[in-house]
Amino acid sequence: MKKLLTYKIKHIGENNREIVSMLRASIFITALVALTSSISDAKTGKNWYKNSLVYQIYPRSFKDSNGDGIGDLNGITSKLEHIADIGADALWLSPIYSSPQGDFGYDIANYTGIDKDYGTLADFDELVTKAKSLGMKVILDFVPNHSSHEHEWFKKSVRRIKPYDEYYVWRDAKMVNGTRRPPNN
Repeated sequence: MKKLLTYKIKHIGENNREIVSMLRASIFITALVALTSSISDAKTGKNWYKNSLVYQIYPRSFKDSNGDGIGDLNGITSKLEHIADIGADALWLSPIYSSPQGDFGYDIANYTGIDKDYGTLADFDELVTKAKSLGMKVILDFVPNHSSHEHEWFKKSVRRIKPYDEYYVWRDAKMVNGTRRPPNN
């Protein structure tokens, strides 16, 4: 009987170098981006966020710079002065990682890449540089407990390759009146 997935990482083994390395890289990147500037002495301490105005952007619907109908990083960069002018101290971006966009970016296929719809890593670097010049921090929405069916770990888990077979919670579907129903646990 075919099994269905709950799309959540079950656990992260301390001894698995690949997972730990990926998480360290992602956390390091997130930390670097979040610490891109010094706003003022009152807002540079470890609790800077308590007195900061944070402006959230869902990139897909913010500003399209290339005419394809999808907001992108260059579009955001082009409007950073406006965001700074309203008093924002930080910019919070919803997921921009590589994704098949089945869940609008929350189904991440690659935690270290930028989705092609939003631009490139160079475009992201430009956004961070400009934000820093305007005295703004950049915060990325990091979603470690979800992944796409296109993520390499998921593909290996489906094929039951160790240790990836334990990265996701798999449960048998239920048959009710001849109809397959997903597990509800």
